[in-house]
Amino acid sequence: MKRILSSFAVAAMVLTGSMNAFAQIIYMPVQFINCEDNNTCVMYVDDSFTGTGGGTKSNPYKSITPAMNFIKASDDYSRIYIAGGTYDNETLPFEIDDTFPGELQILGGYNSTFTTRNPELYPTVIQANGEPEVLDISGVKGIVDGVIFEGTGVGVNNSHVLRVTNTGATTHNFKVTNNIFRNNDGQSGSILTILTQGSNTGLISENTFYQNDVTDGYIVTSIGEVDTTKNLLYANSAGENIFACSLDGLATNNFLLGNLAPVIAEVAAGCAFIHNTVVDNDATGPDSAVMKSGSGQGDIRNNIFAYNGGFGPLYVATGSDTTFDYNAIFGNLYSTTIEDNNMACDPLFADKDSTDPENVKLGAGSACIDAGINISPTILSTDYFGASRPLDGDGQSGATNDPGAHEAEAAQVPAPVISNMSVSPNPFSPNGDGYQDTTTISFNISQEATVSVDVIIDNSKIQLLENTIMPAGSVSVTWDSSYIDNNNAAQEAVDGTYDLEIGASNGGGSAFAEPTVTIDRTIEEPETPAPGGQCAGYTDVSASHSSCDAIEYVQSIGAMTGNPDGTFAPNELLQRDQVAKISLETFGLFNDTEDYCNGTDPFPDVPPAQWSYQYICRGVDVGMITGYEGGADAGFYRPARQVNRVEFLALILRNLSDTMPADSSTSYSDVEANQWFSGYARYSLDNDLFAGPNLMPTNGTKRVEVADVLYKLHNAGKI
Repeated sequence: MKRILSSFAVAAMVLTGSMNAFAQIIYMPVQFINCEDNNTCVMYVDDSFTGTGGGTKSNPYKSITPAMNFIKASDDYSRIYIAGGTYDNETLPFEIDDTFPGELQILGGYNSTFTTRNPELYPTVIQANGEPEVLDISGVKGIVDGVIFEGTGVGVNNSHVLRVTNTGATTHNFKVTNNIFRNNDGQSGSILTILTQGSNTGLISENTFYQNDVTDGYIVTSIGEVDTTKNLLYANSAGENIFACSLDGLATNNFLLGNLAPVIAEVAAGCAFIHNTVVDNDATGPDSAVMKSGSGQGDIRNNIFAYNGGFGPLYVATGSDTTFDYNAIFGNLYSTTIEDNNMACDPLFADKDSTDPENVKLGAGSACIDAGINISPTILSTDYFGASRPLDGDGQSGATNDPGAHEAEAAQVPAPVISNMSVSPNPFSPNGDGYQDTTTISFNISQEATVSVDVIIDNSKIQLLENTIMPAGSVSVTWDSSYIDNNNAAQEAVDGTYDLEIGASNGGGSAFAEPTVTIDRTIEEPETPAPGGQCAGYTDVSASHSSCDAIEYVQSIGAMTGNPDGTFAPNELLQRDQVAKISLETFGLFNDTEDYCNGTDPFPDVPPAQWSYQYICRGVDVGMITGYEGGADAGFYRPARQVNRVEFLALILRNLSDTMPADSSTSYSDVEANQWFSGYARYSLDNDLFAGPNLMPTNGTKRVEVADVLYKLHNAGKI
C-alpha cells in the first residue's frame, strides 16, 4: 500500500486505562433483508455449541474459520452471525477478495439462540494470539459490526487488525461500525485501515480503540472518501499517527483522549477534520504535533484542542493551505497563536483526564458553547451522543454549532419563584386628597422571567404590567384605580376588593400569586400625633385611638411590631401568610432556630424562597393551616392572598384550647349554618370578636381588627 502520510519513529509506550467500551457507543441494530429463516445466506457460529457443527442456526459452527471458508466458496451465503464468546483458535488472517460475489456481513453480539443481538450483553471476541492480521478485505462491499478484536500483530511488520482496500472500478461501500479494537500490538501498519479510490466509499463509525500499540505506524488510517465519525480513541500509542486522513475523507465527532504519538491527528489531500474533541494527548518525538496538515488543501474547523502536551506544538502545517479556524484551544502545554477565528475558551470539562466522553463534554457556562460556525453536511447534523446540531446552548436565542464532538444543550433554567409579595397601602384611597391615592404591588422574582400583573374587574383582566421580561430581583407596579375597559374607554374602579393575578414564567416553568387589593375612598389622612401623644410610638396612631390598648398589647407580645417607617398602618389589609405568622407568635408556637420543614415544601406555592416558608410549615405541623381543599385552589395555600375575616378567625381560634361550636350553628345574619366556618363565626359572635349583626365574612381583615380580636381574647383569658 502506498503510504500517503509521512512516517516517524518513536519508542512504543503502552498507556493504561479501563472502561466498558461498548458503553461509550450508541448501538444501533443493523437491518437487512430476511433470508436467515431459510438458511439461504447466513452461517452461524457459537463457540459454546456442543453439537456436530454445520453452520445452521440450530447446529452452528464452533469457530469462525469454517464459516468464512464456506461463504468464500458459496454464491448464496455472504453473512456470518457470531454468538458471544471468545474465538481464539482461528486460522488467520481471514481474507476476502473481489471474487466474493455478495455483500459481506460479519455481525457479532448474538445470544446462543440467535434470537437477540446485543454486543454489550453478548461480546464477541476474536483473540488473534499474536497473528499479524485478522481480516483483510479487498474489492468487496459489506459491513463488520459488533466484534471485539484483540491480541493482533505482536512483533510483526506491516500488520493490520482489519484492512479494507476498495480501489476497483466497481462501486463498493464498506462499513466498520460498533466494534472494539483493544490490546493489539505491532511494529508497522495500523490497527484499522480503509483505502478507497474512484467511486468506492467507506464508513468508520462508533468504534472504540484503546490500549493499542503500533511501534512504527498508525491506529486508524482512512484514505479516500471515507467517513470517520463518532469513534472513541483513547490510551493508544503509535510510532507515527493516532489518526490519519487523506484524499477527501471526512472525520467528524470523534474523541481522541490520552493517546501518545508523534502526531495525534493528521490531514492531507483534502481531508476535513471537523467537530472532534482532542484532549490530554501527548505529541512526542521529532517533528511532532497534536494536529498536522500535510500536502494539499484540508479543512480543520470546529474542533476542541485542550490540555494536550508532549514536545510538539499544537498545530503544524507542512506545504498546505489548509483552513484552520473556529477551533477551541485551551490549556495545551505548547500553545499555538490564537488567530483567525479560533478562540481561547475554557471547555469546563468535568474531568479533563478522563477517557470517558461523558466527562469531556462542554460544561454548562463554557464560553466555547455556540462559539463555532454552522456547517451543513448531513453527517454533521448530530453530535457524538446523537444530539441535534446546532442547539442554542448558551440560551441567547441563536443556535450555533459548538466546537468539538459534543453539542451542548441550554442549561436548564430554574423556574421563577415569587416571594416577598406586598400590596401597600391596602386598602388605598384614590380620592385625590394626596393621601394613599395609589397602591404599589411589589414582589421579588428569583430568576429572569416574563412577568404580568393583572387586576380582575367585572370578570375581565386589566393589565397593569403586560408580559414584560424582568431580571431577577424586585418588581413593583403602581395603580391609581384607573383602567381602560373593553370598549377602550378610560374608567375608574369603584370602591371594593379586587383580585390580582401575578404571573412569572421562563423556560424552566411558571409561578403565580393571587393577592387582593381594596379601594376605599373614605379613608382620610390621620392627624400625626405629637411624640408625646402617639400610641405605642407609632407615628400614625394617636394615644387617643379607640384601639390603642389593643395595639400596645400586640406590640408587647411581639405579634405585631409595625412597619420600618415607624407606622402601624391600622387600615392595611393583611395577607394569609402574615396572619399565620401573627397567630404563631401570639401563642408562642414558633422558634426561629428550628427547621419545621425538613427540606419539603408544605404546599406547591410555598417554596423555600418564600419568607413565610417556616411559619407555614409550623402552621401545618400544629394543625392551624390546612390550605384550600376544593375549587381551583385545591392543594394550595396562596400565601400572598388577602386573608378574609373567616380565614383569620380559623387561623387564630384553631390554637385555642376551647371547643368550637358545631358547623350547624347559626350566628351572624350574613353567615349561613353548615359552612366550614359557621362554628368559628358562632364563637366570634358569642365572644364579641367582631361586633354587630353582620360578620362580612369575605371582607379583608385590617391590622387594627387583628389587634382588637387578639386583645379581646387576652382579656377573656384565652391567650
